[in-house]
Amino acid sequence: ACNSYTSIRPLSLIHYWLTAAYDSPKTYKKGLLIKAFAPDIDKDHYLAISGNQKALGNWNTEEAVIMGNVNFPEWQVEIDASEIDYPLEYKFVLYKKKEQRVVAWENN
Repeated sequence: ACNSYTSIRPLSLIHYWLTAAYDSPKTYKKGLLIKAFAPDIDKDHYLAISGNQKALGNWNTEEAVIMGNVNFPEWQVEIDASEIDYPLEYKFVLYKKKEQRVVAWENN
């Protein structure tokens, strides 16, 4: 369970990947899908993402974007690729549901 971790460790807890911008008929004209494999996150937490983009909260943890986990343990979020100013920088964060706040950052 994640409550034993003091931070998210990308090599042991999360395997993540980024897919290239693609045509997205559902949400955006161009979407960027970010996925993470995180099986150790318990029911009291969400995986979220924070980054250097407006769509990712500009590093403000109060604006971190909670990722969906419909296909748990795979987590994912889609952002509008037309809104990205490169370089894109982001970190995965652990969001505690009950406290409604980020409680840990990915290392590195």
